[in-house]
Amino acid sequence: MDADGNNIRKVLDNWYSRPPAAWVPDGKRIASVRDGVLYILRLDDKSVVPVAETGFGSVGYPAWSPDGKEIAFIHYKPKQGYEPRLLNVQTHEQKVLLIIYQQKVGGSTQLFKIDVGSRVKTQLTHKGSNSSADWFDPASLPVEPQPHLLTTLWGKLKQK
Repeated sequence: MDADGNNIRKVLDNWYSRPPAAWVPDGKRIASVRDGVLYILRLDDKSVVPVAETGFGSVGYPAWSPDGKEIAFIHYKPKQGYEPRLLNVQTHEQKVLLIIYQQKVGGSTQLFKIDVGSRVKTQLTHKGSNSSADWFDPASLPVEPQPHLLTTLWGKLKQK
């Protein structure tokens, strides 16, 4: 659809389900999961290519890397649970991700990272409930720590 909500049209005529989809940053492909399989849908030739098993239903939460070369997704193993994986789009090679995962802490879900070498885990989020970590391109969306409001106000008061 157009940005104003007009001109709605189907991307693919033969795609019968509507699970969550992730658009590659260049807008030419979509990653989506259906019936336990991760697919790449190409808009130019309308092809649908299975690229990986997710192990469960129409879930997998695919997310493209900013350069469009990899897709992070969730794979389910019945006895081990959920496993974040990274798929190389060109070779279809998969790696298990150990860098970010979610875990229950008290009554909420928080994000953690693991140092692959030392196996030390670090909690990244502390407030609210957090899940479904995603990539972003810092060059197009710069994120900088903001100074604490009281520190900023105190600095301005001291200048007067």
